[in-house]
Amino acid sequence: MSHYSLKKGKGVYVDDEVYWRKDGTSFDVRYSSFLQHRDGVLFGAVVTFMDNTSNGKSEENIRYLTYHDPLTDIHNRLFFEKRCRCQILKKTFRYQLSSR
Repeated sequence: MSHYSLKKGKGVYVDDEVYWRKDGTSFDVRYSSFLQHRDGVLFGAVVTFMDNTSNGKSEENIRYLTYHDPLTDIHNRLFFEKRCRCQILKKTFRYQLSSR
């Protein structure tokens, strides 16, 4: 966090941190830390925290919709094309290994 900024001498942006509440539940956090200078002398840092939970849920939803039809909720063509490419690559790799 800010101690990292102070140690490294530069600002920090992190968007994949997990923080824990006193009750034991967790939440996603993103934060940025910016060093503060006055007359060329470092005197502190400003740290901004933001709850990143909704961003994570949105990204998860986008990933899901990438491979699923929104009307039928079944896998779409892109999913099957990717799956076929993976299977072809696996078979090609196995063939190359067995032919040695």
